[in-house]
Amino acid sequence: MAESVVVIKKLLQTQPNEHKDIIIHMAKLVDFITVPQARASILWLLGEYSDRVPKIAPDVLRKMAKTFINEVFIVFIMDMSYRMKFCCLKCVCMLRVE
Repeated sequence: MAESVVVIKKLLQTQPNEHKDIIIHMAKLVDFITVPQARASILWLLGEYSDRVPKIAPDVLRKMAKTFINEVFIVFIMDMSYRMKFCCLKCVCMLRVE
């Protein structure tokens, strides 16, 4: 299953607008996937396309906070990247409102 996650990530990069449901489903897998490369791929997807799944992104951040300190380096880096992208997206949205 972990290899499938990585392959799906690569496929979604080609047409992300058409696959919102798949991104949501991948986000739900983060609790069950233990292979670091697959977890990192899910986090990358969410960081890259969090604007397409705005209600899912914060939930995954909360879930990842529970295991943050125990994650393998690649997952740790993707988690940090995801958090930064999410914060930047929120700031941009706030600026648009003002």
